[in-house]
Amino acid sequence: MRKFTLLTLVTLLFSVTMMAQNKQRVLSPARMASLVPNAKTEAKSAPSPKTLQKQVDLQRLKSAREVFAARTNGKKTTPDKPVMNRAQKAFTAGAPYIIEQPEGTQVFYEKSGQAYYVYIFYVVNTSYTGAVGNVVFGANNEVYIKNIISQLNTGSWVKGTLNGSTITVDFPFKAFEADGDEYFVVPMTFDAEDQWYYPAENTSITFNYDATTGAISTPQDSPQATGETIIGLVDADGSWTGYADWDIEMTKVTDEPIVAPDNIETAQYSLMAPDYEGSLCSVGFIGDDVYIQGLYPGLPDAWVKGTIQGDKVVFKSGQYLGPDEEAGYHEYLMSATVQKEWDDYYQEYYDVYNLSDEDIVFDYDAATKSLSNSSTFLINAGKEEAYYISAFTGAEIKPFVEVAATPATPEWYQIYEGGYAYYSYGYGWGYLYFNIPSSDVDGNFIVTDKLSYAIWIKVNGVEKQLVLSPDDYINLDQAMTEIPFNFTENWDIEMEGSARYLYYYVLGPEAFGIQTIYRGGGEEHRSEIAWMNVQDLGSEIQPDAATPAYPDVDPADVGASINYGYYQGHEDVGMFGEAKPQTYDVAIHIQDPALVGTHIESVTIPVMDAEGLTNIKAWLSSQLRVEGDKNKPDLAEVNVTPAEAGFVTVKFDKPYTIPEEGVYVGYSFDVDEVTNAETAYPVAVISQSTPGGFYMHTSRGFLKWFDLTSMLGANAVMQVSVSGSKVQENAVAPLAGESIFVMANSGEDVEINVDVENHGSAGIKSLDMEYAVAGKTGTQHFDLDEPLDGFFGKKYTATLKVPEFTERGNYTLDVKVTKVNGVENQDAAPQASTPIVALNTVPKHRTLLEEYTGTWCGYCPRGYVALETLAALYPDDYVLISYHNGDPMEIMAVEQFPSVVEGFPDAWIDRSIEVDPYYGTGNDEMGVVKDLTERAKLFGEADIQVGAELSESGVSVKVTTEVTFPYDVTDGNYALEYVLLEDGLTGDPGTDWDQSNYYAGGELGDLPFFAEAESSVPGLVFNDVAVLKSVIGGIDGSIPANVEADKPVTHKYTFYLFDARNTSGEKVIQNANNLKVAVLLINQATGEVVNANKVKVGENTGINAIQNNDSKMVKVEYYDLSGRKLSSLQRGANIVVIRYADGSQHAMKVVK
Repeated sequence: MRKFTLLTLVTLLFSVTMMAQNKQRVLSPARMASLVPNAKTEAKSAPSPKTLQKQVDLQRLKSAREVFAARTNGKKTTPDKPVMNRAQKAFTAGAPYIIEQPEGTQVFYEKSGQAYYVYIFYVVNTSYTGAVGNVVFGANNEVYIKNIISQLNTGSWVKGTLNGSTITVDFPFKAFEADGDEYFVVPMTFDAEDQWYYPAENTSITFNYDATTGAISTPQDSPQATGETIIGLVDADGSWTGYADWDIEMTKVTDEPIVAPDNIETAQYSLMAPDYEGSLCSVGFIGDDVYIQGLYPGLPDAWVKGTIQGDKVVFKSGQYLGPDEEAGYHEYLMSATVQKEWDDYYQEYYDVYNLSDEDIVFDYDAATKSLSNSSTFLINAGKEEAYYISAFTGAEIKPFVEVAATPATPEWYQIYEGGYAYYSYGYGWGYLYFNIPSSDVDGNFIVTDKLSYAIWIKVNGVEKQLVLSPDDYINLDQAMTEIPFNFTENWDIEMEGSARYLYYYVLGPEAFGIQTIYRGGGEEHRSEIAWMNVQDLGSEIQPDAATPAYPDVDPADVGASINYGYYQGHEDVGMFGEAKPQTYDVAIHIQDPALVGTHIESVTIPVMDAEGLTNIKAWLSSQLRVEGDKNKPDLAEVNVTPAEAGFVTVKFDKPYTIPEEGVYVGYSFDVDEVTNAETAYPVAVISQSTPGGFYMHTSRGFLKWFDLTSMLGANAVMQVSVSGSKVQENAVAPLAGESIFVMANSGEDVEINVDVENHGSAGIKSLDMEYAVAGKTGTQHFDLDEPLDGFFGKKYTATLKVPEFTERGNYTLDVKVTKVNGVENQDAAPQASTPIVALNTVPKHRTLLEEYTGTWCGYCPRGYVALETLAALYPDDYVLISYHNGDPMEIMAVEQFPSVVEGFPDAWIDRSIEVDPYYGTGNDEMGVVKDLTERAKLFGEADIQVGAELSESGVSVKVTTEVTFPYDVTDGNYALEYVLLEDGLTGDPGTDWDQSNYYAGGELGDLPFFAEAESSVPGLVFNDVAVLKSVIGGIDGSIPANVEADKPVTHKYTFYLFDARNTSGEKVIQNANNLKVAVLLINQATGEVVNANKVKVGENTGINAIQNNDSKMVKVEYYDLSGRKLSSLQRGANIVVIRYADGSQHAMKVVK
């Protein structure tokens, strides 16, 4: 169990704008490494080792501050309410806000101490040294300290009073403000019950002051030295943000920076190195001395000094550059060594630097006065350990003269394609990862202030420059066609040295391109465009234009009319859109063979806002094409001017006869300005998905036509009116079904459901149906309790009773609808066939739902509610398993879960379908029931009976399973997997057992129980929790490859309860009387669970009584790790061997 401790607590910050934590999956490493706790990825819960030696650079510091400003943009890093529902102090604008440097004597200190900062979702503790302490001693014994919060550059001061050997600071002080939100620094104390920090009653902090040395320190006998009291950053209601300092020590800096002679003359040089973006510096020579100013751009006035020694220039390590207040550290020029090490957790190599006593040596070319170096040096915080702001290996320092030049071509690293799930969580469709060289095509440095880059896209073979709009890039103030080299807005455009991450919000380019532009030497030059192809969504190129026929309709071809569409008028209508001004094109595909030859007369379309939607058109097209960002229908197009919002029926100038290949029917409109929900989400949809039900193109988002039916799980709302002689009044077609499994020799008639579809304008009031199966025939009449109206495609399920099947085997059920509404069925396809499989036993399919959750996850209460509800309402229909992460019930790492889990909460049905544990695949409350019910309709493949018994010694659970296939299995690939579950798990309040709850107050929905609960819920009882498992994916050989029908296969498995431990090595099982066993039948070829069952330990589901005498424990032996036998468990690690009456034994490692 990986976690960070805050004294005794694990605390996770959250964003109330998210509907899942740790989603979405794969963020760029730069975003992962930022301090912003908005990352919605299944993020690593600790900073990577490669970042631990690197100072919190300017971009990270800016990112941390910018995220506070971004609260109003929906990127909230802290809760709208305090994390704990507890009364807080009120902080007013009257608190002092000191942002100008006070008058007095400025003294720079080297500051060290302990701090908290936010890393993704976690509050992380760090120790620091070499930080800048900026102190001003003013009049009247006033003392001012800048940036008292070390991990966040607030730029503000706090004021104290010097009284002899102490400095007392009376808080609060305002730290900064952003978009109307104010943040303050105050003393805070730790609440052991809530496991959190709150503003302290005592608002004063006292430091020791040594008048002799000038040192300022925390009294070691005070709570500030231990972290019981901290100086924390809070918002206006006193809620802690996760940033704080304590145990602060400050000593005066005695090192002096290098001072160059007054008469030095310098020339401009370039500094370049691998993985460094390049910079300019000034170099001067006086005799054999070489002075470099601005070696570190963060301190542009700082000098370093070297000495020419033949063909070398030697720089002493440890030269002091000065205080870097932006980065927060005193910077030194330090020699170092570097080596590669492997990080098993992050699965990557990273550089490890160690400071060296050696000098820093450059090769010196006297003719060109150039310096080059193959060793390593750092711009480092302090002289004691490697903690760098810049690292250089293979640096070159050469004279620079700005000239017109062609910039080097950018280099691609990756296009990460995140898909719709990524997009739905606000990250765009993925990100572009590339390198912008700060050199020309000849390898010479170019001024990065004059360098920019542009993003290009290739859509259906057409290349064009991408415009970055504030509609997508919410931290931009205006649209950008070029991005300056050093630009970042700390969210969608990120920089890491010369590497760039740019998140993209357009879908449809088959390739992306990067081009650099250099405006140096008075000229503009552009690099070649570096292209990288898209591999998934959008990679296809649209078909060539067609010239379809549009013949006149024969005047004699007349008949009834009927409406058709994937929206039938009774479904709940939702809205979809991209919340930005653009053109929308929406279509459905009419492809039902029964409609071929009918004539489209009109289409009824939804207009969400009569004023906000303009340039509305209805149209017909043989294919979906885009030309110049515009939809190009090739059959018909009609302008629409609605008087009001609602459904509008548009009649085409002449009827169109539907051909065999079908036709696309659609509508288009412009959104000129987003003013309300209807213009933000102007496309009407229903939460059903039918092939051909929803296509969309937009001018600024979906740049090609995309089939969104399965992607969104939605159909577009529109209806088409068709007519002609092929439209009958009384017409119904039976639908061919998938195989139906029935019991042979049941002794009674068998009920078989047959679906029929209305094709007639009169609808369905009654049906007459003939059937033939297994040599028997019959007829049946059906009167509908609720008649169907005359809408094409509406369905009715008729329950047909046929005679029992006397033998196991395969049959065909032929049905024919002979009459509709008492008259002859006029449909052209009145017959259909369905396969019937008669078996001696029909297994009950118990669907498996595996939930993934954690007490730290504020959105996971919806999974808790779902499992409790399912267990209560459907105790024998589903098998429920809950896997925990990051809490005391975690028994495996995320990477070891049976299914891929990229965010919490998550759930998988039968390890085949990923769903939300509460909403399922849709948006309805407890919608997961619908998904489970649908899945349960599948054939269960084999009957599973199971029994489980606790051994007399109480140390093991013996499971016996009988699996019966109702058919012969030949060369099968089935296996059994076992999961030991426990109900009733609970823990002490104020610990990691408390469930984080973002549903408190009901702002995210009226989730049962949790909407009325606090933001942290203690005392929950967790059920169906996985505490021990067999091999994931099934035990090889547990089911033979060849199995005879109706002959049970018996398999036995034993759980040893000593093995049930969480990832911290602690025992998980609390009460053996609450144990259950889940048995999963797995198709090892696909990994899919084809059936499952569960049983409480001590019971069985119909299997013969389990004889457990052979599992009687006869001896327990203890050994140390060297193999020496012990009389009892000793402190530390032990090997315990349990010997049983049947001669078997089980060994385990036990830590006492």
